[in-house]
Amino acid sequence: MSESPALLAVFGNPIAHSLSPIIHNSLFSYFSLPYHYEKFLLTNHQDFPSLLSNLHGANITLPYKEVAIKYCDEVRGVAKEIGAINTLYHQNNHWIGYNTDAEGFYLSLEGSEIRNALILGAGGSARAVCAILQKHNIEVSMLNRSAHKIATFVGVKPYERGEKYDLVVNATSAGLQGSLPLEDSHLGEIICKATLTFDLIYPSSSSVKTLEDFLQFLRRREDTLFCSFSKKHKIPTIDGLDMLCYQAFLAFEIFCENAYSFEEIK
Repeated sequence: MSESPALLAVFGNPIAHSLSPIIHNSLFSYFSLPYHYEKFLLTNHQDFPSLLSNLHGANITLPYKEVAIKYCDEVRGVAKEIGAINTLYHQNNHWIGYNTDAEGFYLSLEGSEIRNALILGAGGSARAVCAILQKHNIEVSMLNRSAHKIATFVGVKPYERGEKYDLVVNATSAGLQGSLPLEDSHLGEIICKATLTFDLIYPSSSSVKTLEDFLQFLRRREDTLFCSFSKKHKIPTIDGLDMLCYQAFLAFEIFCENAYSFEEIK
């Protein structure tokens, strides 16, 4: 009998919308690797260790990117300064945490010229976006319902009403609940001055079951609520699907211990 494939998974809440299994399983198939990738709803982070015990690697999504770091034996790369992880890999009996969101986000900007940015939200995803923007010398401001949380971000300014921001990033999960991150008129006031907006949330569909479904969906996908709102204000916008793919490619490099280059995977 052949051995069962090594299991990997993505954890989050909600998780039904996740397209990560299609991306990773397609890559495992293409490179003929004996791995299988699933998605798991995690309702309590304290269940994390028992779920990890059966896995070769994992990805973490909302709302666990910050709390998951405490389950790592070691944290590497930009994840240390961000204080949030989205990728875990089991190596030499240790769980090693990484953050591929940051670079995945920046790759998605495709060389857009940005001097300053406003991030909406202050969770784990916001930390990744903030870190990579600051690394590229982009001034970062932030707006969050709990203003005290902004103080935990080094070198970040609080939002100033009337300020013009080249880039506005929605790093909240509001879109998953079918709402915008701010009241319409306030959000419109911010967006209408921007050069570009970016929604970390991405559109999904229950009909996406295969790689071919996914590729068709990429070409014909609907806008997220935030992207649709930006378009109504005639502002160019990017959804989170490119970032999803890029962060997945970078995580795949980790899962395969760099046996394949980013360009090969892409």
